[in-house]
Amino acid sequence: MQTTAQSIYAIYALVYISYKNKPVNPAEISNSSSIPKRFLEITLNKLKHHGILKSKKGPSGGFILSKPPQEITLYDILSATEGNLSLFDCGKYLPEGCHFKQFLESINIKHLNLLKSITLEDISKQESQYFLDFII
Repeated sequence: MQTTAQSIYAIYALVYISYKNKPVNPAEISNSSSIPKRFLEITLNKLKHHGILKSKKGPSGGFILSKPPQEITLYDILSATEGNLSLFDCGKYLPEGCHFKQFLESINIKHLNLLKSITLEDISKQESQYFLDFII
């Protein structure tokens, strides 16, 4: 599975929002990066639709995390931006029978469990020095 730009932008935006710890306007995130503002707005709204973000209206409004960073997983983020996260679907290509389906399914399960074990907090810790230098 190769992720799209939307997933990378989503991860960046979520880490940024988690560091700010207050509502963040999409323009602020866009200005701090090379992410096109309109594409970022679409991405943030998709994350909101999937329950990862909430929005606050008004002059001091913007997007905020809907739950703590340790409760948002990479699986949650990628499911919102990519949809199906399975690596293999041999039944799609071998409709008469995929003789190694169980083996490939076990790889899919391990992959999905790995994504579920990595939290936004983990990602933020890895990128902490970059973001602290950049957004403060």
